[in-house]
Amino acid sequence: MSKNKYPVKKDFLLSLLIAVVISVITLIFENNIFNSPPDGLLTPFIGLTGALLGFIITSITILFMFDYEKSEILKRIKDKGLYNQIFERFISTSIVLISALIYFSLMSIIYTFDNYRFSTKFIILGISINYVILIQSVTNILLLTFLILSLIRIARCVKLLYLILKNLDQ
Repeated sequence: MSKNKYPVKKDFLLSLLIAVVISVITLIFENNIFNSPPDGLLTPFIGLTGALLGFIITSITILFMFDYEKSEILKRIKDKGLYNQIFERFISTSIVLISALIYFSLMSIIYTFDNYRFSTKFIILGISINYVILIQSVTNILLLTFLILSLIRIARCVKLLYLILKNLDQ
């Protein structure tokens, strides 16, 4: 198997960094979107993630359907070592999408109940912090991280398919 040029760990750290930068920018402009529960955003995120997962599963299924020894195009893909790279990239992307789908679904279930709105405060170095706002900020940053990570992984899959098509013309 070829070495993965774009591991999920690097993509996760990149998406986490982007989510934190976006949250800092919203804090600077005093429009902090991360202190409110994302009730209305979870349903579209679940739908988007499910559709992207369907795209990945369909792509993998199509590749399994064809016999690469009978197809000249698939034979060239196999000879160039791209066949394994396709499966590695698409399967790692499907794992990311399944994880995001589980996270979005769990957050949707949690935010459906009113239990997370308790008003516990605790003090760190003399500063009173609302526990609920802290939890909402962390869960919303993770939500944005999973969304960005999913989009990055899908973009890498599409880029790989583009490079394969470009190489087949040569």
